[in-house]
Amino acid sequence: MRRLTPLRLAATLAALAALLALTLALGIAVGPSGLAPGEVWDALAGRTAGAAADIVLAVRLPRVGLAAAVGAALAVAGVVFQALLRNPLADPYVLGVSGGAALGGIAVLTLGSTVGLGYAAVPPAAFAGALGALVLLLAVAGPAGRLSPTSLLLIGVVFNAFASAAIVFLASLAGLAEGAQVFLWLIGSLADARPALVVSVSLCVVAGLLAVVPFGRALDLLALGEESASLLGGRELPVGALTALAGGPFFLLLLRRTQARGLRG
Repeated sequence: MRRLTPLRLAATLAALAALLALTLALGIAVGPSGLAPGEVWDALAGRTAGAAADIVLAVRLPRVGLAAAVGAALAVAGVVFQALLRNPLADPYVLGVSGGAALGGIAVLTLGSTVGLGYAAVPPAAFAGALGALVLLLAVAGPAGRLSPTSLLLIGVVFNAFASAAIVFLASLAGLAEGAQVFLWLIGSLADARPALVVSVSLCVVAGLLAVVPFGRALDLLALGEESASLLGGRELPVGALTALAGGPFFLLLLRRTQARGLRG
């Protein structure tokens, strides 16, 4: 594996940023309405009005922005799970986090009307379901949290199976309209993207990223393995400092004895 130097890191980030910009530009420029690139650019620059401006500014731009924010959230979550589980294929599904979120959201979709909860309560319920899955995982792992990544994966598989069964049960209790709504919510959609939603999702992503960044070194150490993390991640003074503290007085004692023997001789 080649060493990641600052120059290579900057080049990688620049290439990824350029790829992201190209992807966003294509997402805004391409669509079923058949707008020419010049019309899209004029709409973005505010030099035109009418249907073209509405399509670009009210439909395409929010959808592309929301897709970028959701993709960033999935990327951050994937990196964290891959470091924790030391598995490059790990994602929020493997620990049952996504299953818990789906169960919480669908519980509100199917049963929320009976207790006076509307669609606005679905995102908080999904978040609560994801937290519940993590709490359950920590409870099974025990206070020391010494379960192996394989055991955590198996727990996630079991919880996902339970969540899937509960979702099917709730969907069967719902009517035809509620069942269709459950299915559409599960597969996800960017059709209802709005500028306010893009801003709120982006703020959540930024908050999550700021919460994760301070643990970057710890996650890097965990990716090396639990034993390496425990050896390298402690607050163990450096070996050189310990050697100097312990050996300095001993050296002075030997020097004093040597000088005393020389005087006696």
